[in-house]
Amino acid sequence: MKKLINAIVMLLLIASTLLYTTTLFVEGSMSQVSSSLIETEIETRVYAIVDEIQQIIPVQNDEAVEKLMTAIKEDPVVNETLEKYAKTFIHDLATEEGDVNMDMNQEVQDLLLTYSDELGDVMGDIINEDYKNAIIKEVVSRVDFNDYYIKAVEKVKETVSPNQMKAVQLANTVVEQTPQFKTGSLIASIVFMIILVVLNITSGFGLKQIGVALILSGLIHVVLKFAAPILLSLFVPQMNDLLGFEFFTKIGFMILGVGVVVRVIGSFIPGAHEYE
Repeated sequence: MKKLINAIVMLLLIASTLLYTTTLFVEGSMSQVSSSLIETEIETRVYAIVDEIQQIIPVQNDEAVEKLMTAIKEDPVVNETLEKYAKTFIHDLATEEGDVNMDMNQEVQDLLLTYSDELGDVMGDIINEDYKNAIIKEVVSRVDFNDYYIKAVEKVKETVSPNQMKAVQLANTVVEQTPQFKTGSLIASIVFMIILVVLNITSGFGLKQIGVALILSGLIHVVLKFAAPILLSLFVPQMNDLLGFEFFTKIGFMILGVGVVVRVIGSFIPGAHEYE
């Protein structure tokens, strides 16, 4: 009976660790894909702004343009903004019915205006700084980022199949409930470990059982590195190239390593080989 209970709790421990890491993977992956889509749209708009500025002041300054784009891509504030709207993008994409509402114009325009010096460099030294700033403010203020965002969401929606939409909706649920999933699965893992310790208090404090469960969990994570792309290809094959499944390998070997250490420690504790 004790062996059966141990086996059940060990399986639950494996499941809880998988839930925790899978939640991290889904959250990170969906944020990565959405951020990439939004970044592409914003980058396109920035190039459009540069083109419009160069039509007003016909100066070809590719070096200044490259410097501008590099500064934007490496700006942590820009990355934080992308991450924020990435979660909103997932939510809007998962909503089948209803209009998409977005109010990002002011924030994105203000963010771009912090690059007034870089945008001014695109115009060279033909005009003074006041005139440069006036042109930049006028051109940036005319860009409707809300409209481009909504069109991007609608464009993606038109390309996804019903099965793909279900996968997106599931991912959206995970992303929106990430704190609950992570906290719940982490607490569950700790509880299952405590149960194993209590069940095996006289036989190595359950370290052998915990170690074995973690070793099996680690191996399953490593297998997922190869199995996940196959499973995902059944629903959203075009996302396979965008996701970093090596996450499962890294986290799998980490869990596996911890499991081996715990298992070895448990084997040296008196009574660790008693199972009844």
